Amino acid sequence: MSEARRPCDWLIEAGWIIPVQPAGQVLEAHALVIDGDRITAILPIDEARARYAPEAHVQRPGSVLMPGLVNAHTHNPMSLMRGVADDLALMPWLTEHIWPIERAVMTPEFIADGIELAVAEMIRGGTTCCNENYFFPDAQARTYDRLGFRAAISIPVIDFPSAWASNQDEYFDKGLAVHDQYRSHPLLSFSMTPHAPYTVCDASFERIRRYAEQLDLPVHCHIHETAQEITDSLNQYGQRPRRVGGALSAIQPQTRIRFLSGR
Repeated sequence: MSEARRPCDWLIEAGWIIPVQPAGQVLEAHALVIDGDRITAILPIDEARARYAPEAHVQRPGSVLMPGLVNAHTHNPMSLMRGVADDLALMPWLTEHIWPIERAVMTPEFIADGIELAVAEMIRGGTTCCNENYFFPDAQARTYDRLGFRAAISIPVIDFPSAWASNQDEYFDKGLAVHDQYRSHPLLSFSMTPHAPYTVCDASFERIRRYAEQLDLPVHCHIHETAQEITDSLNQYGQRPRRVGGALSAIQPQTRIRFLSGR
């Protein structure tokens, strides 16, 4: 007498499954079993059909099933400003176009709309998680939560006022309050997000170091974006930005650092 099939929520069949572990393997004609929010088995299709009785059965014989991709550096609300002065060098682009536009249009609603557009585009390309780097972390968190999208939310720090905060204390206080509000969220995590060495003072980097260590948060910062940034640092300090004795030395080696190029 054959054994009764075990119930499960989902059985997803694919022509090929590419798992994270073991690395470098492609499993042909395999199926994924999901119960609740967990993958409970990966096994050949014939065996999966014999062993499981799913609520939902998806068959994709010509497709690859793999973990979602991660966009490690995003300014997703800026999807609404795509193409603005995109043929300029970094500093004219920032100072003459992007920062003035942001002062004029940046609101929680702008943040939400830009993220919604970006999430739709990311999902179409297979991206299911992003590392955000922008203002209004409260609006970011609300939007990613509503969309059910995994994200690392930024706690932004920059040396000039914005629509989000008027001074350094406010950047820290408001950002950390959002962190505390969502710290147990299953899909959201946080990072300390100083904009760049040329827009964040040494005292703020010292505070970032302390909070990153106390709260076990990564640091997500623009660095080595342009030749001019490196030249300016060499002229001022005699070292490249990552080795400067001032601002960035506040971030100790034991602190997890995610230095990424981008805006």
